Amino acid sequence: MTSLDVDTRRIRDAFERDLADYRAPADLAERARLGGLRRARRHRTLAVSVAAAACAAAVTALAVVTLASPSHPGGRGQQPGAISQAALPSAASVSKAMLTAFSAANDDVLYRTETGISKGVVVDVYRTWSWPVQPVPGQQALLRDAYSSRTSTGPLRLAEDYGLVYTTRPASAKYVPGRLTMVCYAAREGGCGYENTQTAAGTWSLQRGRFGNVTAGLDDLGPSALARGIAAGQWRVTGRTRVDGQQAIELTETPAGSYKPLPVLLWVNAHTHLPLRMSWGARGSSATQLDWHYLKPTTANRALLRVPIPAGYPRSTPSKS
Repeated sequence: MTSLDVDTRRIRDAFERDLADYRAPADLAERARLGGLRRARRHRTLAVSVAAAACAAAVTALAVVTLASPSHPGGRGQQPGAISQAALPSAASVSKAMLTAFSAANDDVLYRTETGISKGVVVDVYRTWSWPVQPVPGQQALLRDAYSSRTSTGPLRLAEDYGLVYTTRPASAKYVPGRLTMVCYAAREGGCGYENTQTAAGTWSLQRGRFGNVTAGLDDLGPSALARGIAAGQWRVTGRTRVDGQQAIELTETPAGSYKPLPVLLWVNAHTHLPLRMSWGARGSSATQLDWHYLKPTTANRALLRVPIPAGYPRSTPSKS
């Protein structure tokens, strides 16, 4: 059995476990259908197993953040341009160039947005910041994830925002030591949390302990996994195009790939060989678009990795669920 087979089986088993526990909001049945895979991936990325110890922290003043809806996939400037078949590179060369490119960008802050669309409307958005791009064992790493959702009648609103500071361990390790900050905005059943801990809505919490091995940047949408999938025949190069003004190589997932429903498309910058965008699903019904951004590690961009705590939010102790 190859390492790719092992990774694929591990991802599939984790997905099935997480999906079994997933409870969709009553007012968003369509979003639940669309977001099942995406939420399962997110819970797998941070599977919390905490021996919680509440700890005091300074509450910083902040105007309540409402994350704006990204440009609608399909709108002007969002869709790739005309496809060209001229001088297409091989999948193997794209895979190798991607790995080299990520190594060069390792000190950047990796920013990903994952947008869910149902019947032409953006229904939820995950915004994830991680640093470094590919942490090595023993290195401190940071991960932040802010989730916004739309009710059946309301606008897109920030529901929860968490940040994890942890010490990287080998991929074989089950846990990593770290510190989790959770701000729960949504007044929904059970509050915000993962697996056996929940933070009440309208509060924030700080948890120290052991967390499920995060391996930020190394999950199924990370550089290594994508490059391995391309090299293993899960993608084929289908053309050259432009994405938001950038020259790009377009790849189409083959039936051997793990994302459904087809067609699933991936666009890689033709010059830097860093992935730009991935989309799957039918835009007329339910679709998902993932965008990658690479932010220089300036003081301002590193600050994006910290979770802001709204003024007046009380600190709570997470409950066991």
